[in-house]
Amino acid sequence: MKNIRGTRIIMTSILVFVGLIASAALAADFPGGKPITFIVPWAAGGANDLGVRALAPYLEKELGTKIAVVNKPGADGWVSYLDFISKRPDGYTISAVNAFMNLLRHNPSSPHKEGVDDYQLLACQVQDISAIIKRADDKRFGDFKGLVEYAKKNEVTASINAFGSEDWMVLALMNKELGTKFVPIIHADGSAQSKAALLGAHVDLISNNASTVYTSVADGSMTPLVVFNSTRSAFFPNALTYKEVTGTELISSSARGLMMPKGGDPKVVKILVDAAERAIKNPEHVARLKSIGLEAGYLPPEGFRKLFLINEDAGRKVNDLLKWNIK
Repeated sequence: MKNIRGTRIIMTSILVFVGLIASAALAADFPGGKPITFIVPWAAGGANDLGVRALAPYLEKELGTKIAVVNKPGADGWVSYLDFISKRPDGYTISAVNAFMNLLRHNPSSPHKEGVDDYQLLACQVQDISAIIKRADDKRFGDFKGLVEYAKKNEVTASINAFGSEDWMVLALMNKELGTKFVPIIHADGSAQSKAALLGAHVDLISNNASTVYTSVADGSMTPLVVFNSTRSAFFPNALTYKEVTGTELISSSARGLMMPKGGDPKVVKILVDAAERAIKNPEHVARLKSIGLEAGYLPPEGFRKLFLINEDAGRKVNDLLKWNIK
């Protein structure tokens, strides 16, 4: 009986060992020609979507397989994020992510508390500067200083994509620090909806990232009034920084990158991390981003994670504003 039991233990150990070897072999062979789904948690045509589609061909080249980009918009990414968290961490499903993910957990009415540490980050791809933009033919305020003076006396509506986003935060901070009356209007369907609202005079401004309005500024239909960065934007060199006008620095940008579900094989994670770095740094990819108003800003997983925490800390500073009425 002892010999039989000992034999069973030995056989079980052998099977486990063989299984581990097979698993390691599969991980080393990843993706093995099997296609990868790249989820975009926002609508097609926006800056997030365009950035992913600019990266996909170079990621395909690095991984030696096809990548299918799939849009799953809703609740500024959270419809997709919450579904994505339960996906198999096998590397065949990855997702775009924005470093403002952790902000929503500070909203007392938020239905969930998930954040960056519930996922596996792979890389930061771009860092997109926040800006305030008007219609070019709007003569009520010629520059940002004029806008501030106008907004101290009048309500000024501004399109944003989500409550608690960086676009919302800059408006909230200006209201708090400058005494302005900016009123955020949510256009959750994406940047195309925001631009249509501005050009149709349904809102007074857009509070969004530079890439969102890059083509509209280039064609002369929109004018950037201010950028929230330490230096002027390479895309909008004539737009002053917030500090140049007010004397106080206010920096805001949308850092976007890639992630996968947590718990994946370390070998698979490394393959994806390394491939993402090479693809993002590819000069052709960098040039392609620039052509659509995006600036490549590669960071490895830990460096990318720090941006989530920095943004979360900024959110704590305006926690009292999270109850701000929004239309």
